[in-house]
Amino acid sequence: YSQSVICLTGNGVGHRELLARIVSHDGEIIESRQFFGVAESLGLAPEIDLRIIEKVLEHIGKEEDSADSGRYFVNLSRRSFTEPHWLARFRAMLSETSADLGKLVLEISETTAMSNVDAAKTLFETVREAGCGCAIDNFGTGFSSMYYLKQFDVDYLKVDGSLSRELPTDEASRLFVRTLCDVSRGLNKEVIAERVETSDVLAELRSLGIGYAQGHFVGRPRPCITFDGEAARVKTR
Repeated sequence: YSQSVICLTGNGVGHRELLARIVSHDGEIIESRQFFGVAESLGLAPEIDLRIIEKVLEHIGKEEDSADSGRYFVNLSRRSFTEPHWLARFRAMLSETSADLGKLVLEISETTAMSNVDAAKTLFETVREAGCGCAIDNFGTGFSSMYYLKQFDVDYLKVDGSLSRELPTDEASRLFVRTLCDVSRGLNKEVIAERVETSDVLAELRSLGIGYAQGHFVGRPRPCITFDGEAARVKTR
């Protein structure tokens, strides 16, 4: 599935975040929050991450108009980027593709990045050297959020939905997000507000100069009809 990341400034194209789903035997669509924790505990998450990246690169390679179709955001699990073997396979995959790597953005959550700073820095360095973009998801939930702005060389900061939701009613949230936006501009980072679910929140984001918005109000997750439709299968042995 994919969810729109819309541009609020009128000066750029929109993007899409790709979201893993499982199709059950009876045809039910199962969201990642329902299965990814189990996948991580079973050691399957790194394989799922690689399979999704592989499919995205295949799709990018087939795009006819790559200039205007935006970028594709893919979440990585902590188990993936902290394993040297996975990182080596990831580097090999990027080196072997002919797709425009500038269209791919890899993101990890703020808490994940802070739990292993050295591994996160290595991932971001690898991603940027290959020409891909990188992002920190759920930003603003940690006590040291502002400090880590200068620690991680990323292109995008995705403001946690708990802050976005409170913008119309909570002055402290507005102050924090406004400060985050100002600092991010100075560091050449784009800001994406997550979980935008009402017109009031969207209006606040525009007034604060936030560059991008993502959430049910601006676009619900939808099937990626432009992909080949094949369900990713990760087999246990």
